Amino acid sequence: MFIRSRCLRLAVCILAIAALACASCALQATKQLADGVTLYQETNLTPGSELIVNCVTVDPKVEGVAIKAALCKDVIYTEDALKGCETIASLTGRRGAVVGINADFFPLGTDAQGDPLGVCIIDGELVSEPSPRHAVMAMLKDGTFVFDNPTWSGNLTLASGFGRQIDGINRFRETNELIVYTSIFDSSTRSKYKGTEVVCKTDDLPVQCGKTMNLTVAEVRTDAVNTPIPDDGVVLSAGGPAAVFLSENLKPGDKLTVKFEIKSAGNVDWTQVQQAVGGRPWVLKDGKEYVDLEYERIGSSFSTTRHPRSALG
Repeated sequence: MFIRSRCLRLAVCILAIAALACASCALQATKQLADGVTLYQETNLTPGSELIVNCVTVDPKVEGVAIKAALCKDVIYTEDALKGCETIASLTGRRGAVVGINADFFPLGTDAQGDPLGVCIIDGELVSEPSPRHAVMAMLKDGTFVFDNPTWSGNLTLASGFGRQIDGINRFRETNELIVYTSIFDSSTRSKYKGTEVVCKTDDLPVQCGKTMNLTVAEVRTDAVNTPIPDDGVVLSAGGPAAVFLSENLKPGDKLTVKFEIKSAGNVDWTQVQQAVGGRPWVLKDGKEYVDLEYERIGSSFSTTRHPRSALG
């Protein structure tokens, strides 16, 4: 999130290494970056344990301060060497942000490096579905911030009432999945495997949690791999049994609905979420250590191996 940040970027706290130096060995500095935005820096000079901790505090109640999630290059996939990646310096500079921070992880070394692995919501639009059990930070419409470990569901329903589960949104489709694409993914589906791809028009964009989208079929393409995604619609891309379902049940002019829902592990109303980014693991809750690597299905390297780290709170 960024401030005025990659859903990959929400500026609150940047940790170079998750540890604090003792006061006698540390240098401290404070700088106001803008109204409501302050940088605190602590540097440990102890030989063998050098580190720098950067912490940015943001007061969202200050006039002119805005906290937003953002995608690198504003789309998930790009046809270039970086495959959707962008540095924080580039993104914040391009968007006019004061400060930015890494948020969710992405599939490094693949063609989908701009795809957040967990949930991403930008200005109320569902861009990426949650990753099961992984922690999420979200900002509600009233400006409050919440943490959650949500789950999700997606459903496609035909005019007959018959329906099918949706497997994801705006990510590369595997062979037997049904994925919904909007233009924030790219100009086309970039499918790795042939399947049935259905172009639909709708007046109900953007995709939002809990909102039923009414679709009208414009085109049904079989053995398709790279269907253009319309700005005023979506593409349903399916392989295996899901492809057969689409090709046998849909034709141009047919009506259907699509609905995505996110269910909180606590009491978060996800229909009220305006910005959200994923990450892992959950570190603190109510001021106490709250790390459950087994529940979040996270390897030990996240807790025992030394890495530069970013955190939000």
